[in-house]
Amino acid sequence: MDAGKDSNLAEEYGNAHENKPNNSAKSMDLHNNSVGYSLGIKAIENEWSDEELLKNVIKAADDGILQIGL
Repeated sequence: MDAGKDSNLAEEYGNAHENKPNNSAKSMDLHNNSVGYSLGIKAIENEWSDEELLKNVIKAADDGILQIGL
C-alpha cells in the first residue's frame, strides 16, 4: 500500500488491527502510526532515500516523539 497514492486507505488499513480486544498498547500504537504516516508523507514529498527515512525514524525515537513501552 502506498500512502502517496491513497493515504486515507493506508491509515485505515494500518490502524485497523489496533481495535482488537485487550490491546493495552492501543493509544501508543495509534500515536506511533500517526508519526509514521507523517514521516512517510515527508519522505515522499522530499524524495528521501530509504536511508534518510530510517534516520528520521531513529531521530523521532531519540527525540522522544515516538512512544516506546507501556
